[in-house]
Amino acid sequence: MQMYRWRLFVFLSIVLGMLMGSHGCGCNDDDMPVPEDAGMFELAFVPTASGQSLDNNVPVTNVQGRPFYTEEFLMYVSDIVLVKENGEELLLAETKLYDLGNGDEAKKTSHGDGAYATFVGPEVLGTFRGVKFAVGVPARRNHQDPTSLPPENPLNASYGMHWNAQDGYQFISLEGRIDDSPNMDGQNYDTHFSYHLGTDALYQPLSFTESQHAFSIQAGEELQFVIEVDVNRLFFSATDTIDMVTQNLTESQNSPEIPNGFDLSQQMMDNLVKGALFKRPF
Repeated sequence: MQMYRWRLFVFLSIVLGMLMGSHGCGCNDDDMPVPEDAGMFELAFVPTASGQSLDNNVPVTNVQGRPFYTEEFLMYVSDIVLVKENGEELLLAETKLYDLGNGDEAKKTSHGDGAYATFVGPEVLGTFRGVKFAVGVPARRNHQDPTSLPPENPLNASYGMHWNAQDGYQFISLEGRIDDSPNMDGQNYDTHFSYHLGTDALYQPLSFTESQHAFSIQAGEELQFVIEVDVNRLFFSATDTIDMVTQNLTESQNSPEIPNGFDLSQQMMDNLVKGALFKRPF
């Protein structure tokens, strides 16, 4: 009877992990043991601002010395793949919504430091070259009806990330307030910023498969693959800096209300993939 109960526990744990890996935002329970014949893999994103810890409603400083704070920082990550030693690719999830501001509990995937998606099962056992994923929602899913999806699906309309059938989803939603005063003393947060980056053209595949990203997972083990997201790096490159006070709005396309909306979105997405994501050492 004891052996039967243990096997049942292992089976249910694996099924639960697989469901987490394919729907919504799976949260790992730190107290749950990894099944003896399975492994646990977590893809984590830790938000920072030039080394400062980033949490919603907590002021940090941008590269121009201005205090600001986020009120929302959400990011879609899609086509999460483990690359095996022989080059074969194992798809773990089609789309996850990461809450990088530790905000709304309904969208939160985090435990501890950062936001995590957890995958449990025998399929994550072995040796891997690294991880591939993309920031955004792929075109094959970007223009579907969000009201037709189940509530636990991260593309469901309830998450508030869908624009319309033409433009699809916001890939990143970053909102907050910034001190616009001349002395930048953190006493005046009158300017609201709202950056909504999206559309098919901004979908960004990424690969972390260099030798330093290789890892192995043995039965009963857990591995965290942690990527730091430096929000400040969204706003500058080697040649340009975005002013969060005067350039405080983006949308999916240029419009009379936001004439440089798409251009600024593209600039920020380029900054994200070229400088804002850092793999933390194991």
